[in-house]
Amino acid sequence: MPGKPTVADLTAQITADVRSLIAGELALAKAELEPAFKRAAAGGGLSAAAIICGASAALVAWFCAAAGFAWLFASTTVWSPWACVFSGFATALILALVAAALTAALAYGRFKGLRGIQRTPEAAKQAIAAVHDGIASGKALVRNGGSKGAPLPVPLQNGQEGRPERPGKEAEAS
Repeated sequence: MPGKPTVADLTAQITADVRSLIAGELALAKAELEPAFKRAAAGGGLSAAAIICGASAALVAWFCAAAGFAWLFASTTVWSPWACVFSGFATALILALVAAALTAALAYGRFKGLRGIQRTPEAAKQAIAAVHDGIASGKALVRNGGSKGAPLPVPLQNGQEGRPERPGKEAEAS
């Protein structure tokens, strides 16, 4: 009978459907995670910038500004030259730490907006339910001879399952 699918045809169709379903789920997960990865990359870049700013500020600005603050303290106070140099370096350090803290706060703001997967778990549950339904309908088709139009098995009088006669066919007398 050329119109009826065989068990091998049904199995091949189910396999192809499951493959396309898995490919679709992977594409959905990738589409959902791509913006999160971009945000994480931006946050990571800002974190690196915070580290670089903190290190540069602690080295370059510290030495450059320290000399200026030392000169300022020496010209406005009666402190010893070493006290002015120490105060200049301490002031430069505080300003460098404030710059590093501001950059770290910007990086935290980028990381704070990250979210996990939203739609993929629900879609995966629906896909699993669809596969289970497909398997159940495939089993019913196999039990009924592989025809989609075949009636489902019904209990016979003695409690066993059976298939009623198809319309147009007469029961054979034994």
